[in-house]
Amino acid sequence: MQRISAPQGVWIKRRVSVGAGVVWERSDLPLHELAGGEQSATRATRQLRPSGILGAASSGRQELDRHLPEIAALIDPRQFEIMTAPDAGVVVIQGGAGSGKTTIGLHRLAYLAYNAPARFPPSRMLVVTYGAALASYMEQVLPALGTRGVRVMAFATWAEKELRSAIPWLRATLTDEAPPAVTRVKSHPALLHELERRAAAYTGKRNSRAVVELWADLLTDRARLMTLVHDAAEMPVSAGDVADAHDVMVDRVAAIMGRDPRERPADKPEKKGVSRRRRLAEREEIIADAGTWAAMGVSGKPSARTVDSDLPEGLRRTESERGDHDDDENIRGETGIDGLRTEDDQPLLDLDDVAILLRASQLLRGVRDPLAHLFVDEAQDLSPMKLAVLIGRTSKAKGAGMRSAPSITLAGDTSQKLFLDNGFGDWRSVLGHLSLAHVAVEPLRIAYRSTREILALARHAMAALADAVPPEAPRTGAPVEAFRFSAAGAAVAFLAEALRDLSVREPRATVALLARHPEQADRYYEGLRRAEVPALRRVRAQEFSFRPGVEVTDVRQVKGLEFDYVVMLDANASSYGTDDEARHLFHIAATRAAHQLWLIVTGTPSPLLPPDMLRD
Repeated sequence: MQRISAPQGVWIKRRVSVGAGVVWERSDLPLHELAGGEQSATRATRQLRPSGILGAASSGRQELDRHLPEIAALIDPRQFEIMTAPDAGVVVIQGGAGSGKTTIGLHRLAYLAYNAPARFPPSRMLVVTYGAALASYMEQVLPALGTRGVRVMAFATWAEKELRSAIPWLRATLTDEAPPAVTRVKSHPALLHELERRAAAYTGKRNSRAVVELWADLLTDRARLMTLVHDAAEMPVSAGDVADAHDVMVDRVAAIMGRDPRERPADKPEKKGVSRRRRLAEREEIIADAGTWAAMGVSGKPSARTVDSDLPEGLRRTESERGDHDDDENIRGETGIDGLRTEDDQPLLDLDDVAILLRASQLLRGVRDPLAHLFVDEAQDLSPMKLAVLIGRTSKAKGAGMRSAPSITLAGDTSQKLFLDNGFGDWRSVLGHLSLAHVAVEPLRIAYRSTREILALARHAMAALADAVPPEAPRTGAPVEAFRFSAAGAAVAFLAEALRDLSVREPRATVALLARHPEQADRYYEGLRRAEVPALRRVRAQEFSFRPGVEVTDVRQVKGLEFDYVVMLDANASSYGTDDEARHLFHIAATRAAHQLWLIVTGTPSPLLPPDMLRD
């Protein structure tokens, strides 16, 4: 036991001298409490000096709806000039956490819709980000800018909808699970250029079957993949990873190509809500391309298919090279004892597959109803292939080139990458891969969300990965504090008391308790729930309420969001080591805080913490 907290005071165990034992000393001051942030978050010149306790001044206003700040407080004249440029073009907004990237992007969209409504109707504008939570937030604040009817979607939701429209017969399960080697290969920028080359050289009928064939041939051509990504000058992938990825991709391609498009899953009957027109359109698509499907080796009856005649050439070659298989490898049939398809036969697609399929469709078949304006936020979390698919929706032209200048806003910060192997290197290289002549906005250097103390810790954690030029923080605040406990139970008791007091003093405050892993968040949530912490919510799939209270979640859920107070849970060496991923996630977690940041340590402290930060 290291600390005793009681109504009469707080006592801390201290060692007097070597061999003299320990004594308990009363230590009521300084008082560690969450305070001072209610209704005052993160708003530029409206901030007053901190009061000296843990938190910022209580003046200023932040409404319950968490709407955006005034744009005039966040940009300089040059940025405002580019944001309000009437002509189409590509604007890139770079900046650190809390620098106003999302604000500027949404205001640019609103300005275009207001200033040229015929050219930029809201129905033809799209906002895309990687996370569903940030998409939900932006969807709520856009009406406050006088812009209604703009679609705001997470990339996964948008891509799934686009795939159903582009290839309605392709019925596969979307999964977010893929081995890291597969992700590194599929998201490599070299595959984007190879896909464009193959599409330009394609001489057959350009229909949806050709799209799937193009995807299948690209992912199963092992020799070409080895040349493209293993020998790449940029972000090379090891030969072992290429081989492992190829094995997985071959199995998934086989499961897709082995399905007859006329089959409907037995466990998924046709929905009654699907319109007759939609069903007829899908049927016409199948009938129109029946010749191509037959050319791939599928006869009029699914049961008449040969073993590998419906597989792409590269896949057939690979299967034949494997030789005869032992009987032990073929003991499973198409269905298991539960009546469901065995795992190896399940048609699965991940988001990288969907991006390749959609880009192939754009290259072969063009785009109908192009977007008038596209805003991609947190662009660094999307691979060049995914960005190319989004940008491709802004032009009718087939092929890699575009007939007219697109109207696009890209915003992001490479210091806040969630995925380090997604093919997004730096802005210059990515824009080069996308063949974009862009208007480069000077990076936003002023960080309006977090205090200087919080930003200093975040920069310390990034070490050599930090930007060469540090951000400017106009606000000072309370020091970041770390509290060390012998076990999670003691940490829960400490937090429960602090959070209950906060709920009484500042009922409008927003608090995020952030763990590295969901299992850690579960443990703390259960303990705080038993301690009867009010307005406590466990967020598992970015279902944030954007209302006052305490939300317990893991770091990957909070990208692009902000809270008055943030407590990083288990800031231990086991959670936040010195690898690049840990540094990025630590930076993201810390910079969600507008006023104050606490770190809870329950084991060996993370090496990302300054040595002098921990208290007894």
